[in-house]
Amino acid sequence: MDRIENITKAAYALFNERGFDRTPVSVIAKRAGVATGTINYHFNTKNNLLRVLNMMTMQHLLSDIRERTLVASDGLQAIHLFIDEFFAFLSSHGQEFALLMETWVPSDVSEDSDVSRNLDITIQTFNDRFDNLLETLIREGCADGSIHPVDARHARIGIQSVLTGSAMVSKRHGVPGNALRAAAFDFITARLTPPENNPKQDAHPLKQEFPLPTRLPRVHPPVDCMIDD
Repeated sequence: MDRIENITKAAYALFNERGFDRTPVSVIAKRAGVATGTINYHFNTKNNLLRVLNMMTMQHLLSDIRERTLVASDGLQAIHLFIDEFFAFLSSHGQEFALLMETWVPSDVSEDSDVSRNLDITIQTFNDRFDNLLETLIREGCADGSIHPVDARHARIGIQSVLTGSAMVSKRHGVPGNALRAAAFDFITARLTPPENNPKQDAHPLKQEFPLPTRLPRVHPPVDCMIDD
């Protein structure tokens, strides 16, 4: 295991155990078995280390979901696989996702270095690609008839709200992921399935669309990671 991996593993654990603000770089260095100067050399600041960790989590999640949805036969099945992979990731990478949920933005958002700006641009790119993937799957479902006509952006925000809300409930209240997955799956499916395939729904399509929240928090935090097209 190289130094960077030692540092990121130690930081993931300590930020979850102690909280970001209560974890000095010296403590991370001690657990990682490196000098404090090594962390400063590679990451410049603790906030940049947090950005790197959260970007790595987003990159991994996006890659896993992309790969999983490639085998879908229609748009609705792709959404089902999207949901499955989200909860699988939540189960297998709970520590990383918990950190992402707790630290949308580093505590010192006033940093104005080239490194910080570049990392923020990178994380925004991952945000956009995640949004675009989900909206694309919804549009494909509308086109192939597996999803009833909806506004893709509204539906995407609704799905994201359900999934991130489930993740927060799981972390804060200890609700098993399988139970949340089943509830999220049923809720989302009921609002995307054409009325003729789901007799329990109200036939009016506008009533099946997701309401648009006034504001949805964006994952902010990122490193030197390549963004694959």
